[in-house]
Amino acid sequence: MTYLRNNQSGSLSMLTVIFLSLIMILVSLATISVMVRERREATDNQLSTQAFYAAESGIEDAIEAINRANSGSGVTLNSDTCAPATWSGSGANQNVLDTQGPVSYTCQLIDDTPGNIRLSLPANGPSSAVKLLAPSGGNTPSSIVVNWHLRDAAPSAVPVANADAHDVAVRNVSETNLLRDDEWCEAENNCSIDLASARYPAMMRLALYSLPNSGAISKANIDNNAKIVYLNPADGAGDVSVANLEPTGSQNNPVSADCSVKGVEEYVCSMRISGLNANRTYTLRLGALYSGTQVEIEMLDSADQPLEFVGAQTLVDVTGRANDVLRRLEARVATTPSLRDFLPDRAVITGDDLCKDLSIVGPGPSGVIDNCP
Repeated sequence: MTYLRNNQSGSLSMLTVIFLSLIMILVSLATISVMVRERREATDNQLSTQAFYAAESGIEDAIEAINRANSGSGVTLNSDTCAPATWSGSGANQNVLDTQGPVSYTCQLIDDTPGNIRLSLPANGPSSAVKLLAPSGGNTPSSIVVNWHLRDAAPSAVPVANADAHDVAVRNVSETNLLRDDEWCEAENNCSIDLASARYPAMMRLALYSLPNSGAISKANIDNNAKIVYLNPADGAGDVSVANLEPTGSQNNPVSADCSVKGVEEYVCSMRISGLNANRTYTLRLGALYSGTQVEIEMLDSADQPLEFVGAQTLVDVTGRANDVLRRLEARVATTPSLRDFLPDRAVITGDDLCKDLSIVGPGPSGVIDNCP
């Protein structure tokens, strides 16, 4: 009689080998997948950096085009087509940085009549001046709107009575007094350096200067029409007429801005200056007190329709491309030299002590008062 016996140990070994092989294959596939993903991420990061530099190159070329256009070189600035600005000697393919990549900026928009002006103002530092000039042949500005303090930069303010209705603490309309830096900021902090320590958004100093569009210009006419106001970051009406602004050099009480909108606007505070005279051309000067801030300025006609700015700021929008990766950059460029050079904030600015000698010249008693070392 013949007996057959199954070789169960051999079958078990084969199953073990197959199982281990599957595990090794899965581990290898997972390792390869991680390596491919990391390589792809590294490649994307490199391409993203190249696209960013391409967009930066497009902005630099735009600045060159703006400067050449201002000097009368006949450069055409494109605000509605992506074609890059060119000038004599610029080259037909100046937007291509690398033909192998390829790396280039594929769209360059240059708008020299933007619908708003945006500024970055330092705390207690130099102000910025903007000429309120709309395109000729159209409506004249009747009012301006100043918005400031980006909502995502809002300070983590200490609680105040009306904080429940706001994203950030704002001053009460009854609080119109000017404060010391240490009162505006949390104790022993400098909110001109550390924005997070500011109790409230910045207080703005706004000045309006104007000249008649025709006729003689006199010093008295300029002085009588120079107005100034401090914009208080409070829960107020946010609207004041030019006629109600006080002349420069007088004791100015802050006017409450509208900082009451909660979470729906890009900026925390807003102030409207209405009643601009159509027969005068205005220049606006803005400065920030207590803490730095971002500002947006808009011009409106008598029907509250937005107007474009001429000769103040140019908006540059550039898209860079590296292979299939795109990066988009936006920049604001001064169209003309800063009015700050022609309208200084102060006669003298110094970080050291200042000593003044006084000379008195006749008729009558004359002499020199010299108290300086």
